[in-house]
This record gives sequence, C-alpha cells and structure tokens, in this order.
Amino acid sequence: MSEITVEAVQNFINQKAKEGKALQTLKNLKWGLSSIFRAAQKYGYMTSNPARGTDLPPEEIREQKKLPTGDQLIQLINALEEPISTLVYLVSVASIRPEELAFKWKDLVPETRNLWVVRAVNQGELHTPKYHRSNRPIRLTEADVARLLAMKERTKGRGRGLDVSQPH
Repeated sequence: MSEITVEAVQNFINQKAKEGKALQTLKNLKWGLSSIFRAAQKYGYMTSNPARGTDLPPEEIREQKKLPTGDQLIQLINALEEPISTLVYLVSVASIRPEELAFKWKDLVPETRNLWVVRAVNQGELHTPKYHRSNRPIRLTEADVARLLAMKERTKGRGRGLDVSQPH
C-alpha cells in the first residue's frame, strides 16, 4: 500500500471520469479510497493519504430542462388510463417522488386534506421513504382529495390505495 501515489489515485479517478461515471460517483470513490488510506495510515502501513492530493473534474454545466406547460400536462393526464392518470396527476400537483406513491387509503385524511407519505416502493419492495424527512403529510386541495376519493370509489374492494408494490 505504501507504494500507492497521488498520481496513481489521480489516474484512477481520471479513468473513471473518462468511462462516464457521474461526479457523485467520483466523489464517493475518492471518499472511499481516502477512508481506506486513512486507516492504513493509522496502523502504520502508509505515511500519507494519497487520495487527499487528488482533484475531481469540474462539474459539467447542466442546462435547465424544459418542463411541460400546464396545458401539455393536462393533455397528458387526460390521455392516460387509470390508475396511471391519477399517479401522474398526483406527482405533478404534490411534487412527490414516484416511488412514494405506495400509499394506502388509510394514509389519506380527507378531513384535513392530507396524504401521509410513510412508505415508498423500490423494485416491488415496500420500505420507508428515502429521507427521514420524507415521512410527512402532503397538503392537498379539495379537488385533489375529490379525485383520489373518486378513484377509491372506482377501485372499491381492493382497499390498497395506489400501492404500486402490488399488481392492479
């Protein structure tokens, strides 16, 4: 390990950048290597941490993405079949992550117009939302609640809400 140089670590990072790895991946690689080298330093295998002298490539300029207009969004929602139409509607009006659409009807509180986000789905498996602050109520309008209640009525008997972890 003591033969690993700053140049070797820099070449490794540069190679990963050329392979198209995202900046966050490169940061994670540098952090992981630095942790390993720090432990090696602590136990006397190295005298310095070669990851500390490396540079990450500059972050690329990201152009602002063009979002659909309100009219385009309404046109899309109206063209979709249920339950996808309501899913797209809810994501657009509530600004929640699509994976957080794994709600159950008990999570909807019509009286307070709140939809509680307490679970998420990833590859068909339910889990807690990505961030601890994601476990929260989403404040809805009366129209949003009416749309969800209408969907609940149409899907009577299933009682799952929009639990996308289960086939509909």
